[in-house]
Amino acid sequence: LRIDSFALRKFDDWKSCMLRRKSKRIQHRRLFRYEAIITFCCFIFGGISYVSAQSDYSAQRKKYFKAENLFSNGDVLRAATLWEELLYDTQFTEKNAVYYRLAKCYHAQGKFPQAHYYHKKCVEANPSNENFLFDLAESWERQYQYDSALGIYLKLIQLNPRYIRRHEKALMAARKSRNTAKAIEIGDTWIESFGRNEYISRQLFNLHLENKDTVSAVREIQLLSERLPHRDDISQWLFEIKEITSKKKVEMPNGFEQIISVYDDLMVGKWTSAYQNSDGALEHNPENITLHKMRLYAAFMEKDLE
Repeated sequence: LRIDSFALRKFDDWKSCMLRRKSKRIQHRRLFRYEAIITFCCFIFGGISYVSAQSDYSAQRKKYFKAENLFSNGDVLRAATLWEELLYDTQFTEKNAVYYRLAKCYHAQGKFPQAHYYHKKCVEANPSNENFLFDLAESWERQYQYDSALGIYLKLIQLNPRYIRRHEKALMAARKSRNTAKAIEIGDTWIESFGRNEYISRQLFNLHLENKDTVSAVREIQLLSERLPHRDDISQWLFEIKEITSKKKVEMPNGFEQIISVYDDLMVGKWTSAYQNSDGALEHNPENITLHKMRLYAAFMEKDLE
């Protein structure tokens, strides 16, 4: 009896287990149901994330255009604040445009070091953008780094030599960095590309005088006189220069050294030095109109109205 009862109990246990097992069809249905639920949840969460991202993008664009309007209306402080907020927003991707606008904001405020930082960021992000390169070169000039500015201007001339403004800026940067040989080279390239005019001839004239090469200086004015035969003032100037150089041979014409010294001071914004040098030069050349004009300009820039 004990054996039979034990066997029956085990049989009942086995039977109950068999009843609890599900068929394979039922198991597949349940698995499909779970997969459908998971897919639906993923779809819902993905849609929510997409809507949230679109909402963030829309808010960023609104802030960006609000800063644009503020900058257009002259409120550069608030515009810079909004653009900086966008710059430090990790989800905002149009940072290159913000770099450019922040550079303009800080330049408008007179904060040239901060503007220079963002000009460099623009070039780092877009090294082939010629407008960004030109802005960076001008920024280097505001930092009195004329050699760095000259390097960028020469690169821009190589990229596209058709713009006369680039030649002019390169020439002035070379003069300010005291690189007379490079300035003369740029001037000769200018004439080959665009022809001779009064501005470049006068620049080359002064550069040759700085090198104490009066022969080349006189030749520049002679070529200019041939180019503009109707200009009596240039013809008279050429006559006076020939008169001076015929007496002094290869020496510097009287008064030109002082004029160049004053001119160089004016180029780098040394108004007080330019005023003092012009005063000293006028003691020896009181009838030199150019020195009088330079002295007047230096006094005006020095705010010495008296």
